[in-house]
Amino acid sequence: MGKLDPIVISRQPPALLSDTVEHCLGLMMEFRSMDLPVVDRLGKLVHIVTESELLYADGPDVLIQSLVPHEKQARIVTVDSGTDVSVAAKLLIENDLWTLPVLDNEGNYFGAVTRADLFKSLAIPLVSAQADTFDKAIHIYSCFISYSGKDLDFVEKLYSDLKENNVECWFAPHDMRIGDDIWDTIDRAIRIRDKVLLILSQNSIGSTWVEDEVKKVFAEERENKRLVLFPIRLDEAIVGTDTAWATKIWNTRHIGDFSKWKNHETYTIAFNRLLRDLRPSDDNR
Repeated sequence: MGKLDPIVISRQPPALLSDTVEHCLGLMMEFRSMDLPVVDRLGKLVHIVTESELLYADGPDVLIQSLVPHEKQARIVTVDSGTDVSVAAKLLIENDLWTLPVLDNEGNYFGAVTRADLFKSLAIPLVSAQADTFDKAIHIYSCFISYSGKDLDFVEKLYSDLKENNVECWFAPHDMRIGDDIWDTIDRAIRIRDKVLLILSQNSIGSTWVEDEVKKVFAEERENKRLVLFPIRLDEAIVGTDTAWATKIWNTRHIGDFSKWKNHETYTIAFNRLLRDLRPSDDNR
């Protein structure tokens, strides 16, 4: 395999300490990344800001400087342009990173390479199980999970299994008190994810939290003219419901069936179908 030099993404700018949370979220959405290198005025790498840090910030106008810890951050994994592609791929996977900063000979930020860029550059598959892991990490949609807190047992199992299969996902803290900061966080989380995985049940159909999230998704679908909602059901409550938003989903969407999720074999079949459907088709890429 070759070196990184030809595929370093110099076009992907780092975040500056003076940038805002809103600006950095925009960069993440533009370059489909889950984290972002942060540099100081001299071009020195000082932090890797994560999606979670941005989502839980106090507001969109907060400066990135306030998110950089005063204590020295644990060693930031970096490479130089002479690093072998297979070594960079291994570092990304083993350290659960999306973005790998590339430094020049003087230790300054030179560029960054993501999992997606590495994958595109590979002329042959990665060796052993890393190839399958890497492929899954690239070609699966990221998800926001919308659910009722009363279905938490299922959601935690699903979330764990999705993460184990390298699906980037986030679910809203429904048990927290409602407040503007929480809704801002949820709104940003929905916008930055490719799909919203909606857990339909008697509990969620009666949840105002879930109803508001679904309405946000419908608005995004209208605005961007693309399907975002991935509904799955835990029971029969969606059948014949008189709740307007749920009726719309029942009449217009295919709904995955997880009603027998406590049965391991049945759950595994349904989960594998979900993973298959979370892989973008050629028409959607």
